Amino acid sequence: MTKIKLTKKGIKMTDPEFLNIANEIQGNILKSHGRGHTSQIFFRFNPNNITKAKAFIQNFARNQVTSAAIQKEHAELFKTPKKPQKTFFGFYLSSLGYDYLQISPDKKPQDNEFLQGMKASNDALEDADVSTWDSGYKTDIHGMILIARGDTRKKLDVEVHKVIEKLRKGTLATILCVEEGDGIKNTNGDDIEHFGYVDGISQPHFFHEEMEGKTTVDWNSIMPLDLVLVPDIASKNENAFGSYFVYRKLEQNVMGFKIRERQLAEELFGDPDSELAGAMVMGRFENGMPVTMSPTDEDLTIATDLTVGKINDFNYNMDTAGAKCPFHSHIRKTNPRGESPFEEPVEEKHHMMARRGIIYGKRFIHPNEAEIEELPTKDVGLLFMSFQANLANQFEFIQQTWANNENFVKQKTGKDPVIGQGNFKNGMQKYAKEYGEKSSITATSGFGNFVTLKGGEYFYAPSMDFLKNILAV
Repeated sequence: MTKIKLTKKGIKMTDPEFLNIANEIQGNILKSHGRGHTSQIFFRFNPNNITKAKAFIQNFARNQVTSAAIQKEHAELFKTPKKPQKTFFGFYLSSLGYDYLQISPDKKPQDNEFLQGMKASNDALEDADVSTWDSGYKTDIHGMILIARGDTRKKLDVEVHKVIEKLRKGTLATILCVEEGDGIKNTNGDDIEHFGYVDGISQPHFFHEEMEGKTTVDWNSIMPLDLVLVPDIASKNENAFGSYFVYRKLEQNVMGFKIRERQLAEELFGDPDSELAGAMVMGRFENGMPVTMSPTDEDLTIATDLTVGKINDFNYNMDTAGAKCPFHSHIRKTNPRGESPFEEPVEEKHHMMARRGIIYGKRFIHPNEAEIEELPTKDVGLLFMSFQANLANQFEFIQQTWANNENFVKQKTGKDPVIGQGNFKNGMQKYAKEYGEKSSITATSGFGNFVTLKGGEYFYAPSMDFLKNILAV
């Protein structure tokens, strides 16, 4: 049996190396489960239930947790008309969860940020104070169960209630909160977030099949497996791997964001309805078209009907002044595409994460159709989720060293206007009043603080071998 090399860049789903590990890693890590309805159950085991808790985990893993191999089978079923859809299940433990289960320190995941928990990073990440978080996240969290379906919320709820009943049986655990995620699509069928922009275009890919038919002249998203996978040291199986999992509930003030977007458009272009201002904030137009490649959301000189709004093969070599896509724009901050002044492009890419988030909150009027007065100021947002091999080098690095850093990508360029946290200084963020004209770049008042952390935690997605045999650990 050939042992897989995590440093290998790109594999095929039919490769013996992948097939060797597919039964031993959880699904959703290397490839998104792809379902539009999710529930996240957060729980804490009650005192003196260690053996019962391990028995629950072992039984749940053997009967319900979706491995990468099973996920691959599900994907094939989706292609067959009238085949019943399958439910996805994921199981994740916090550091406190490992402690509760009395897993010895030498068998716990070793990432320092994971061991300390998300609350310990609160100040460094400039997050909202824990006292302002939703109540379910203020306390100790032992684990999270992700359940997802692609057909209806009603069918998903049936599965959720079954799991909650098992967790509460015999006072095994306390349910701290249940978060529901339901995707919204635009007229092109693309997933969007509550500000109305297409989300999830730029992702790392691990399988060659995902890149078939896609051009990769300026940006290749194929990444090695060690971007997300680490050996599960609690297992003796050499094919057992896990991944560190970030969960953050991010509330969006949509009305505030859109009002500020219109103000910026008036200030820059004398037209509050101009979509270019919002595109400069995000780095893409609402349909996903990169603003560094076009001053409008559709330019057929560089895009075909199949790629408009979904272009990811680009860098910033033709926009070195930030006169098209500002240096502080969201996508330039969080994925600088070779612009990091202290790293080679290959090193820079290793800060990327496999993002698996979904939006939450009910919208009775579509985000792309609502008037300003109809927009929400709270109770909607993003359930941010991501997998990575190193929390400090990936999630925390992007949030702290890039998004929150006023001096990245260049000196005095300001914070990320979308996910940046902390204070936003006036005059730091700069935009070109004439698209592509360096001499027209002007400073503006701060744009930010429309996304607020309402709670979260760091988890580990253990290997299937560990979960299925936890009573023996």
